[in-house]
Amino acid sequence: MKIHKFIVTQARPEVLFACISEAELIPQWMDELESIHFPIPIDPLRPVGTRFTQRIREGITSRTYQGKVEVYEQFDQFSI
Repeated sequence: MKIHKFIVTQARPEVLFACISEAELIPQWMDELESIHFPIPIDPLRPVGTRFTQRIREGITSRTYQGKVEVYEQFDQFSI
């Protein structure tokens, strides 16, 4: 199952990519995120392939999802 989420922002690319690349900043824009865990730290030079587990609030329950960075082109594209 694929879920698509789009966020429209007026932030400069370097600010936006810092928020999606640095785990401690993700909760600032993803309100429903309860936790995120990277078994292996993100390699900022090669983030594609990085795996993570995140727990997300969905109404009154929470679910855990596994993810992987599929595309990362700094200041241009990001896909998990």
